[in-house]
Amino acid sequence: MELYRAPVQNGAVLTIEEVGLEQLDVIRELNRAIFDEERIINTFDRDDLMILLARVNGVPVGFKIGYRENSRTFYSAKGGVLPEYRRQGIARQLLYVMMERARQKGYRRFAYDTFPNRHPGMAVLGLNEGFRVTRATTTRSTATIACGWRRICSVGVLNVTGVSFTAALPHGSVRSACPTWPEVSGLVKSPCF
Repeated sequence: MELYRAPVQNGAVLTIEEVGLEQLDVIRELNRAIFDEERIINTFDRDDLMILLARVNGVPVGFKIGYRENSRTFYSAKGGVLPEYRRQGIARQLLYVMMERARQKGYRRFAYDTFPNRHPGMAVLGLNEGFRVTRATTTRSTATIACGWRRICSVGVLNVTGVSFTAALPHGSVRSACPTWPEVSGLVKSPCF
């Protein structure tokens, strides 16, 4: 079922559709190309499993998978966009469509985790979209730096290796919460929180 359609760069058309497990081979190929790994998520046997597939001019370019975390929270487990299609707003639109669908299903919160050392764009996206950081995992290391003329110092470095984000979904429709944002194929282009 097509949920979103809009123009992207060079007159191409982005579509986002909700698909079922019959499209798992396409998702596997995208997962390998984006993340260079076989595992997508631990199991597809989840309540309210949602799989979104993004296409540009009919060519699969990205995906997002989520499911029920608890009665109030929908969790986005994994998603990504092929490198050559990044920086065109596709990941953001996948996020918006998933959030709107989760809101329509009655969820009150939306959550996801990311690894900023591997995927900095998703950490930036979460912060830019008003998500709240609910947890961060870190590692400590030591770096040697020049700290003056002919002096070398060791300093402690704190590396953020994982970040959990959450946002409240609007109580009413996203459309009524953000009346000034354009509507595309029945969905609001951007949520408001």
